[in-house]
Amino acid sequence: MSSFWGYTKESKDIAKKTIEQHLHTITTKRGQITVEELIKLLWNDYHLFEHYLKINIRLEELEEEAKIIIDSEKNLRPAKMTILEAGQIKEISVWDFYHKKEQADINKKIIERYKNINYLT
Repeated sequence: MSSFWGYTKESKDIAKKTIEQHLHTITTKRGQITVEELIKLLWNDYHLFEHYLKINIRLEELEEEAKIIIDSEKNLRPAKMTILEAGQIKEISVWDFYHKKEQADINKKIIERYKNINYLT
């Protein structure tokens, strides 16, 4: 299976990130959804069979990355994690943690670029 929603690593990563974003939005609104309902939401009946295997493989990857939880009845929901923030223990989704980390990395790069441009800071 050389072409899995893309021919290059970058296009595969974009395809994975797109599904991940859709899944994050859907599970945030609903809390829990079955795999069958998810597939019907993402694609219409014409494309359903063609993408079923690909979606299942992506879901397995997300489950291995601990971003979603799939139970024995094929219900899936976002994975949660406990963090210590401002002296309080909070439960957040793993996706929210990764989004905060990505935003912090972006902010760090912006600050480093600004320091290179304006060396007086």
